[in-house]
Amino acid sequence: MLIDIVTASYKSGNTLQRAIDSVQAQTYQNWHMVIVDDASPDNSADIAREAAAQDARITAVTKGQNEGLIASRNTGLDHCDGDWIAFLDGDDWYKENHLADFIQFQAQHPDTELFVGKPEIIGDPYVPYYYDTEKLVHAHEQAFEGSMFLKRSVVDRLGVVFDPADNVKVLGHKFYDRMVQAGVKITALPGRTCYYNRENAQSITATSVAQMQVNMADMSRRIVTHAPQDLPYLGM
Repeated sequence: MLIDIVTASYKSGNTLQRAIDSVQAQTYQNWHMVIVDDASPDNSADIAREAAAQDARITAVTKGQNEGLIASRNTGLDHCDGDWIAFLDGDDWYKENHLADFIQFQAQHPDTELFVGKPEIIGDPYVPYYYDTEKLVHAHEQAFEGSMFLKRSVVDRLGVVFDPADNVKVLGHKFYDRMVQAGVKITALPGRTCYYNRENAQSITATSVAQMQVNMADMSRRIVTHAPQDLPYLGM
């Protein structure tokens, strides 16, 4: 079973090699990594090209102009032809069992089309809230794209998976709304087999912590109302 890994990279010169190394160190080796550099002003594109030259399982794509995360992921999808698609941003990385654990868990849930889990967080754990990106919530209260495995057939069926018209700072609720509305079967992954790098994130204030607690309750209400099926935000 081939797993495509889409890596969106922008100004990832200090971290991209770590992401690549973590993929190459996987105990499950049937993968294809697509690194899309979003016109970085640093050496990110050079790192991607060098990795591709040394490993035939890596494809390096360099964009002519900066278009943002969602557009980069869509570019990556154009280069995917495996059974499953995973995501790994240029500043994050996998534990060596990330793919192997997924393969084992997926065999137990053959009808699932989208798996999402939680990461180990490095640095500030507070991230933009899906329903209001001016607010913050703890990263473990939201599904993490770096843990996501999306069945290729969903991309073929829907056509639009990541929509640049969503105009969001984070992948967020519009992506999951789209999955739910399309009847995609979603299952939460157990364990934490990837790292989410928040070392350079801005520190959160005490006021933001209090607001985060309010946001968490509000998010639960919205999700339960919107999606009766077991979304990955719940029960994890």
